[in-house]
Parts: sequence; structure tokens; C-alpha cells
Amino acid sequence: MANVDVLNNVGYFLASAAPWLSSSIAVEALTGTIAQVTFPGVTRFVTIKNTVSILSPIAPLRVGFSANGVQASPNNNYLVLSNGESHNAPWKVTDLFLLGDTAIASTAEVVAGITSLPTTVIVNNWTGTAGVG
Repeated sequence: MANVDVLNNVGYFLASAAPWLSSSIAVEALTGTIAQVTFPGVTRFVTIKNTVSILSPIAPLRVGFSANGVQASPNNNYLVLSNGESHNAPWKVTDLFLLGDTAIASTAEVVAGITSLPTTVIVNNWTGTAGVG
């Protein structure tokens, strides 16, 4: 799944990361198409925000590391962000997958720090591993 020797090399993750940002990501409702966010390298950290106003109708979104994960196939391998909520974590990933958690569409913003590691060191972004789906 991943080149563990390279991913465990602390130097890649202690060095400052290159900035990466995408805003106004359209996230379709639960029965819609999954939004895939692909990074240009392995991330050092990722911040995801549900940018729907807290004054708007409730539009939670699912965040996961595989299409199977956000579709709950076969397990619920995702986290849910409510309107205005964000989550930051030191994840080593190459992609994120976003999908609405209800019949209401949402929007998202993603900020990441990109290491100098190419995406090829993580095959299929952990898809198929326990906890990812």
C-alpha cells in the first residue's frame, strides 16, 4: 500500500510544507457524485472546512480517504463536518473524498501542506486498508 521506509523518514515531515489551497469545492448531496481532492504530493497536514454558513439549512458533509469510505461501503470510514465546522490533522495522504451526509449539497475548503514526497509513495491513497474503506 505504501512505501513505509520513505513515509517514516521524519525529515520530510519536519521540514516546512509547500502551501496548497482549494476553496468553493462543490460537495453533492448523499446520492450525488463524490468530490475527489487530489494533492500534488504527500501531505504533511490537512484542514477541511464545511463552508456552509451556520445560518443556512443544515448541510453536513462526509470526509474520507476513499470513495468506499465516504459511501459507507462496507463500513462508515468517514468523519462528518457540520455547517461552519473544520478539522485539522497531520495526515499523510494524496487524496480526500467528500460527499454530502444528507439530501442537501454543501461546499468545502481544503488547506494542506505538501511535502516533497511524490504521490507514488502511497499507492491508492490507503484505499482498502482498515479504517479507510
